[in-house]
Amino acid sequence: SNEDAICSVERELLEETGLKGDLSFVAKVWDDAYSSVQRFCYVSQNTKFVQKPNLENTEYIELVECDLKKLKNILVNGLCSDTELAYLCLDYLKLL
Repeated sequence: SNEDAICSVERELLEETGLKGDLSFVAKVWDDAYSSVQRFCYVSQNTKFVQKPNLENTEYIELVECDLKKLKNILVNGLCSDTELAYLCLDYLKLL
């Protein structure tokens, strides 16, 4: 359910990034055409760093703070994964 998903998003955002914010549901999307997996997409606003990330030894996450121009450059040049989710969030925020 959407409520279960938002709890998971809050927990993972805090654990993996140390960030906490006001979450909004953006979309539910299919992982790919050959999968029955669906992903929930949320955007966080009024986000603040509240603790050091607590990564598992199998997680490799690099936090990068950047402005909108740099983010769009990262997306256009394929320098991150899940670009479609980032574009959905930018569209939701009316930043495209």
